[in-house]
Amino acid sequence: MKKEVCSGSVKDIDFIYDELKKDFDEQGILYRFKYSKDEFRDLLFGERPIANVLILLADEQPIGFAIYAIDCRNFTVLCSSTLYINDLYIIKSHRRGGAATFLFEALKDIAKQEKCGRLEGIVLKDNEGAMDFYEKFLHARVLSSFNYMRLELEEKSN
Repeated sequence: MKKEVCSGSVKDIDFIYDELKKDFDEQGILYRFKYSKDEFRDLLFGERPIANVLILLADEQPIGFAIYAIDCRNFTVLCSSTLYINDLYIIKSHRRGGAATFLFEALKDIAKQEKCGRLEGIVLKDNEGAMDFYEKFLHARVLSSFNYMRLELEEKSN
């Protein structure tokens, strides 16, 4: 199986949107995903995109994606940018076969090209499979002692 990573484009929106909604639903957090497909397309591929997208192909078929942004949110502590992974997703039939590692390596290459000092993301505390992947296969640290502060400005609905 030939794997390759390419930049996402508007032609990928159906795959990204539909798979992301499935993933959120499986995790029990679909209520957090409030965008229509048109709104989501504009966020990623509109006039002022807020994130970047990588598509993972296997034999020229999409099997995963990563949505990421590069920023300097901790500029008072770090003098380099951070590549922040919003979502890293592989369709179920291709999990545990090296696809996520392949996609993560592409993200690491981008971070190095952009002179980022680190990659960051959030893993839900009950997503043990993802935490194992990051720790065991990528040797990333899951910072359990770090408390991420959040204030919800909108009331959530189930």
